[in-house]
Amino acid sequence: MLTGKYRRDQPAPAGSRVTIGDIGPWMRRDYFTDRNFAKVERLRKIAQEYGMSPANLSLAWVLATEGVSSAIIGASQPEQVRSNVQAVDLMLTDEMKAKINQSIADNEPEAE
Repeated sequence: MLTGKYRRDQPAPAGSRVTIGDIGPWMRRDYFTDRNFAKVERLRKIAQEYGMSPANLSLAWVLATEGVSSAIIGASQPEQVRSNVQAVDLMLTDEMKAKINQSIADNEPEAE
């Protein structure tokens, strides 16, 4: 979702992980909710504000989180690996982290 591959109200691209049989608990189709797409949109705006991709912003946030010693990435293309490595050098300010935390907070009820 952070890369833009999966979009609200659009089918998943042919051959993507969610279109292939049993995708397992790490990438369930029920993650694609309006609430989660709204979070991604808020993260996308923050990333744009700071000149980063949403995926790199999110990786930098994970790496800046106390108690986290590493981040596991799911890159399947060499250019994704190169892009993800850039997140290691991104330094998030307290203001940036607060914006990210606020944008992903579960304070909105899921529509029934």
